[in-house]
Amino acid sequence: MKKILFSNIVFSVLVILFGLIGSIIISRVLGPTQRGEIAAILIWPSLLLYLGSFGTYQSIIYYFSKENRERKNIWGTCLYLTAINSIISIVAGTLLIFITLNVLSIHLKWYSFILLLTLPLSVLNQFISSLLQAKSKFKVFNFTRLFFPIAYFVGILVLFFFNFLSVENIIVLQIGITIIQFLVFLKIYDVNFHSNFKINIHIKTIKIIYNYGFKVWIGDLSQGLNVKMDQILISSLLISSDLGIYVVANSFASFTNIIPTAYKTIFLPKIAALKSFLDKKIVASKMLTQFFILNIIATVFTLIINPFAISLLFGHEFLKAITIAYVLLIGYLFLNLKIVLAAIIQGFGKPLFSSYSEIFGLVVLVLIIYPLTIKYKLIGASVAISISYFLQFCFLYILYLRFLNQKK
Repeated sequence: MKKILFSNIVFSVLVILFGLIGSIIISRVLGPTQRGEIAAILIWPSLLLYLGSFGTYQSIIYYFSKENRERKNIWGTCLYLTAINSIISIVAGTLLIFITLNVLSIHLKWYSFILLLTLPLSVLNQFISSLLQAKSKFKVFNFTRLFFPIAYFVGILVLFFFNFLSVENIIVLQIGITIIQFLVFLKIYDVNFHSNFKINIHIKTIKIIYNYGFKVWIGDLSQGLNVKMDQILISSLLISSDLGIYVVANSFASFTNIIPTAYKTIFLPKIAALKSFLDKKIVASKMLTQFFILNIIATVFTLIINPFAISLLFGHEFLKAITIAYVLLIGYLFLNLKIVLAAIIQGFGKPLFSSYSEIFGLVVLVLIIYPLTIKYKLIGASVAISISYFLQFCFLYILYLRFLNQKK
């Protein structure tokens, strides 16, 4: 497990590193205003990729990690889920794009809508990644994680060197990569599952996946709003340059997200596959303690380099992001803990616990983010989101301890 975990951490570093370098190039060339426009265009398509899944990504990991699950129905099931999830997401996303996102012109809102139309391809890509994760095919899974960041990074470099870097061309690049990624992922699926793409739909399997997935989705919905509500509110209340500065601060703070992403990838299928409750408890306790130490180290290191790194990497136009990043880094300390703990709890078969904590955090965020953003602008938004992350973790940890005590 240590070898797999180390490999996942390395790939997580690469994923974030390629994304960070691409973000640096875009920010330096286009500045805060256009950087904010790109972030606004991406808000709903990226958010609905996960919220519109209704928890089925995690459900597929949990369901198909069991040894006795039939594989012949996988492809038909994924196609059925993709169709239902995508139709709902595209209808909802279209309304949200044109009603919200006041920082965007109508011209740029249409680009966001076109990007939204590629959602079915992205959903199916996610299902294939979830199946690879469920079957512990981590080498191939890590390749699927790295494909888009590398392709996007290369595309940004090409646009930069040929002086074609613009908001519109960046969105066209993302659409093109999504289509290519879909074709590559189809080949990966065929090689690893040998299903020949038979469309066998098993209604009972679909019901089971939605039943478990809905319990996860309640939390995903709250989590997605928790993570994006700050940007949604900024894009509605403030100007695009404010959103650009905030996105840069958030991108830098999210660097600490490397380690929890690696742990989460392994925890859910590994713990779900263990039959003994005691075995699950021992593995969970050991790995949670290990992660806590690594999380502290990563956060302290990032806090130290923050003022130098943002100025050096993104330029003087983004100096305002330094203070915001400090606040967000404290919030990410607790968000990272919550992410790993949620994966553990889902592995125990208790997805509603993480959902409850997300709902609790969302209620807190809704109550405080608007007045804090109105009064203190970007600082207020970052303080609100950090408080929400802290309370989410506390709430989830209390539920986890109660669950363990009840099983004694």
